[in-house]
Amino acid sequence: MLQDQAIRISMDGRGAWRDNVFVERLWRSVKYEEAYLRAYGSVSDARASLGRYLAFYNGRRPHSSLGARTPEQVYLDHKSISTICRTTWQHDNAIGAVALLRSGYALAARGHGAGKT
Repeated sequence: MLQDQAIRISMDGRGAWRDNVFVERLWRSVKYEEAYLRAYGSVSDARASLGRYLAFYNGRRPHSSLGARTPEQVYLDHKSISTICRTTWQHDNAIGAVALLRSGYALAARGHGAGKT
């Protein structure tokens, strides 16, 4: 089924458990902080609400792993990442989270991804 859709499975052993960690964490937050709390009247209502939530998640919601800063703040101030993040892995999380949030917002706006975890 995956091959029919040209989807590659990344389980090469090295870092395999981290392949989806950013997306899994993002969708967990989306589900528990937004989707499960709302009764959307239509698909367009869901898209609009998810878009607002993702803008909040990226721009106004502080993240403990980012030193109580938002992903947007960290992204806009790359120099401060080294003072916030204590390890390379956390640094990669900060940068990866912003990239995934941006791609997640684009997917949510197109109606993909929400509730698939």
